[in-house]
Amino acid sequence: MPRDFLDDTSADGARSTPLGGAPVGHIDDLPPLEARAVRLLRLWCDVGPGAVEARLAPDLDPGPAHAATTALHALLRLCAHAGRRPLMRHAAD
Repeated sequence: MPRDFLDDTSADGARSTPLGGAPVGHIDDLPPLEARAVRLLRLWCDVGPGAVEARLAPDLDPGPAHAATTALHALLRLCAHAGRRPLMRHAAD
């Protein structure tokens, strides 16, 4: 099996991290980038890509915010429609 991500397996092939999502007590316990990704996932699921773009625009400007939203939308649609399991999430609020 190819090892695309070297930190995923040890030299003997054992996984160093479990497959799937990990439970988190509070979103603030996550590193900032991961917490923002979770918040954007929740916002996308609850309101849609327009709200994600509006949330990103102040930080990225309109053009890059639109590009990031388009990429996130494509990724999340792929996960939602082709994933082995349904997306599990909490509400955005």
